[in-house]
Amino acid sequence: MKKNLFFVSLFCGLFFNISSVQAQMFYNPKSNFDATGSSTSGGGSIRTPEEPNYNKKEEAFEKIVSNEIRERIRPDAAYILGEPDDVYCYGIARKSPRKRDATIDGYAHTGNCGTLNEVGLAEVQKQLLKASSYDMTVSKISSCVVTPRLALRFRKNFDFVDLILSGGNCPGVTFIYGGDSREFFAKPIDEWLETFITAVSNDMEPLNQEETKEGVGLFRRREDAPKEAQQKQAPSEPKQWGRRFEASEQ
Repeated sequence: MKKNLFFVSLFCGLFFNISSVQAQMFYNPKSNFDATGSSTSGGGSIRTPEEPNYNKKEEAFEKIVSNEIRERIRPDAAYILGEPDDVYCYGIARKSPRKRDATIDGYAHTGNCGTLNEVGLAEVQKQLLKASSYDMTVSKISSCVVTPRLALRFRKNFDFVDLILSGGNCPGVTFIYGGDSREFFAKPIDEWLETFITAVSNDMEPLNQEETKEGVGLFRRREDAPKEAQQKQAPSEPKQWGRRFEASEQ
């Protein structure tokens, strides 16, 4: 009981110290980014449920993902969000039913913005995985029309969870895992969310249509260069992606 009270007080202290309009975002090298992440559903997790144990120590992901959010999404989704191996970033938009271009969760894939490093991941988790960032009384956003602009893919092994970010006058975050989706009305962090989406969109690398068409096959045939050419060729510097931005302090 004392341990539970300690964690409750710790969470309360963190919530009251969170700044909703100040953020910092960095990207990892582009070479670590999977630019082919078009998909419409998540994979099944192989984690087995544990027997109830009310005296067990709180797990790492439970400290990161608020209990109110965990109750609305599937347990394995919370585990992936709290302890991902990588977090990829994609530009998205509403898809025309007449087009057959690349999609992510049914949205048009418009560009790539890299992967989050530790600093970026910590900031995104702090802002998007806390109940205080949302109006938890709203389970379905019906008062306005959301405009999806970014998708953050949290990957753990072969499993993943997508967060669809919408800003502007209708701020919202949709959690998608295994074909299930849950909407969260992000009015409490609307300024941070809009600043984040705008800054990341400014660094977006648009899709190369020619490369997209060439990559339709399952695999590309690798053409090995002569050994002499391989020895002379110096390794290229990885392209760095990122943007440091700060919203005005309150």
